Amino acid sequence: MKISRNAYVARTAHDQTHGNRLVVPEYGIVELRVKKDDSKKSKSYLAKASVPRRTPTTGGEDKFCFAPGTQWDETTWTETANTDTVKLWYHLYNPHSLITEAKLALFRRFDEKAIWERDLEKDELLDGEHELEFDPPTGAGAKTKEWDGKLLAKTTDFPDSYLTTEHSPYKLRLTVKGDGICKSPVAWTFFQILIHKMELEWGPDEAVNIDAKKRKPFQELKAAAASPTADGKIYLISNLFKIADGDMLHNEMFDEYKTLWEDGPEIAVFAKVWVRNSSNVAVLAPKALGETKFLWDWESKSKKSDTKFIATAQSYLTKKSKPKGKNCHFDRGGKRGDDNKQVFPAQAGYTAAAALTDGTFPFEVKPVDDNRKWAAYSKAWREGKLAAKTGVLFQPSRMAGDFYKLTVYAAHEIEDDKRKPRLDVDKDPPLKIDAALKVESGIFEVWRKLHFRRYMTKNGADTTPFSGVHTYYEKAFVDIEDKSGGINSYPSGEWNTKIGTIRGAWSQAKQYAMDPAVDQHAAGTHGLDFRTYADFQNEASKMNFTAYAGGFAQWLINVGMGDDAAYASTCQDLALAALVEVFDLKMPAEDGVSLFQVDYSIHQDLLAALSSLIDGLAANFPSGGRNKSAFLWTAPSSLYNVKQGPAATPGHEIGHLMMLPHPRDSGENVKATKKNDYDAHDRSVKNCLMSYLAGTRELCGFCQLRLRGWDKRVLKPNGKNSK
Repeated sequence: MKISRNAYVARTAHDQTHGNRLVVPEYGIVELRVKKDDSKKSKSYLAKASVPRRTPTTGGEDKFCFAPGTQWDETTWTETANTDTVKLWYHLYNPHSLITEAKLALFRRFDEKAIWERDLEKDELLDGEHELEFDPPTGAGAKTKEWDGKLLAKTTDFPDSYLTTEHSPYKLRLTVKGDGICKSPVAWTFFQILIHKMELEWGPDEAVNIDAKKRKPFQELKAAAASPTADGKIYLISNLFKIADGDMLHNEMFDEYKTLWEDGPEIAVFAKVWVRNSSNVAVLAPKALGETKFLWDWESKSKKSDTKFIATAQSYLTKKSKPKGKNCHFDRGGKRGDDNKQVFPAQAGYTAAAALTDGTFPFEVKPVDDNRKWAAYSKAWREGKLAAKTGVLFQPSRMAGDFYKLTVYAAHEIEDDKRKPRLDVDKDPPLKIDAALKVESGIFEVWRKLHFRRYMTKNGADTTPFSGVHTYYEKAFVDIEDKSGGINSYPSGEWNTKIGTIRGAWSQAKQYAMDPAVDQHAAGTHGLDFRTYADFQNEASKMNFTAYAGGFAQWLINVGMGDDAAYASTCQDLALAALVEVFDLKMPAEDGVSLFQVDYSIHQDLLAALSSLIDGLAANFPSGGRNKSAFLWTAPSSLYNVKQGPAATPGHEIGHLMMLPHPRDSGENVKATKKNDYDAHDRSVKNCLMSYLAGTRELCGFCQLRLRGWDKRVLKPNGKNSK
């Protein structure tokens, strides 16, 4: 730079040694920093060719940060007057007042256009150290040297006028111009607005569906797991039963369950977000979050089953689906592998408020529309009841046995082109990010839940602990919750009155089979007490058969009681029908399944003549329906061998009530139809609980998957074809 100046110097006296100093006029920047105090400050930078006329101080760091805006009290979750302020500090070399222009400019990440500028003037240009002054936050009063991160006006990118975590880090630049030589015309410094940590918490009940049944899984999960970081089971109440025997033969089990729980339960999972202040301490500064996005991701965590049929079915598109895993695939009724079946469904949210709108999710949630389409973005409230919080409505599939793990990431980081979020990548989780910018949930398991409502016997029948039945169904992720309050006995007076009414409706011939003078309740633990065949004949023979063709003997044949076996079979049929009527009076009003038991349907004296003993009946009780049902158990638990176990019969009958049919070679599948299994069983398994085979039994893999909610139509009896 060429400079033209006139200079006047005095001559030195002959007897003096001092001399004149004539120097070239210079000016420049020594350093620029954002600071809390001398120990907490940003690092100052000058261009490589800069030669400041004074030596800059040392220290500072590029990660210096602060928390703009007012802070919330963590205990009361209300706004306070507390703020975390900093100073914009700079040092000018300008002893000759040569600086004519100086400008501060603030830039956000990857943007060459300044988001804020400030021209320095008057005393702000004087030689030495300066702390920039700002108008007070209230707009009135003396200027202050404390800066709370507020810019001049609200913008789309800075909705509350405060710097936010979304656009961090920030670069502050100071440039100067003037007359003379300047060897340090520019200085800059970096500072951050950082998320310090995140924590998961359960949302309030108001954030999910207002329907009481729909809220139940969420409420039970919250009661069992203190926070979303703990493992938990999500129970979908599904008291669904057959209302006709044909329901066992088709796909009603899938269709009814789908109608009940369609897209799955609603679980409100929130994240609390803290910002790091200038002392590296976490504070709640919601306005500093701005429009920062949070990415919610999920993983399929179901493990390989030890049942071969299930393991094969689970392997369907395991590695090709997004995300990968063994959860039930969309093609089988689940949510793995289909972008439209969102685990985090879109939510409109609503404006931050002091009170919540019951039944409406508060935060805006949008599915990712690029690479990670199974994930979703949310934003935080910056004021109101949920300030400094964000969240999603987690909606797992209705498929029992599906396991989920959730992760939420602070997703404000973008690539250099300023458009693509860095975390929007088609990669398996977990994604690489600073540990402070993510938080993971526990493992959530989806289960179906049935309610066991009543266990009633007649006069102290030989019962079995119901826990044995639970075991059969737990492998299918079906929990049968015992709400019966224990075993109770049918009141004697009510029993006898009802049996008397039922007998009165029988034909005259059948009425002879029962002695009306017998106290039916006190007669024993069996269902109905009938006369012996000899006593029946004795009583019936008193009728006048003179005009009856064939006489008494032919009459016995015609009424279906021509011998001991026919008589015993008729009595069993009468007893079973009567027991359904009697116990139907005790069907609970609440949804669920009940067990009504007698030791045998008829007195043991008649059992030996039976060609087929019926020890359980999944009857369609008149007071039952799609949501409540019962089964009749007509055998003592001591009847069963040790391997089969006393719970096999009630377990089997509950399976029928839940619409599971018999497999091959059992029940109605005999003779011409012995190979009929309605394409609903694993044909490689012979000991399915739904069979009649003796010995150890368990539900086959096909039955287990159907109970879990899988679509029967895409499963094949030959397990290898279900892959």
